[in-house]
Amino acid sequence: MDARFDENSLTVGSLTVRAGTSDLTASGRLTGLRSALRGRRSAMELDLKLGSDRINANELMAALATADQTPAGE
Repeated sequence: MDARFDENSLTVGSLTVRAGTSDLTASGRLTGLRSALRGRRSAMELDLKLGSDRINANELMAALATADQTPAGE
């Protein structure tokens, strides 16, 4: 994962996730973190690009269900 963080934004240059035969790639930028981290109610902005060569929804749902059942810290 290629990511950069500064006082007001998080930028992900490249993130690839694979689950079974499915693959997802993502890149983007989340801004407005400074206000959110200080507890202020202000808008954050997300510019996200997603791509995939193959998505098998059954595999992704099974992976999410398994992740939901894993206790925190494992």
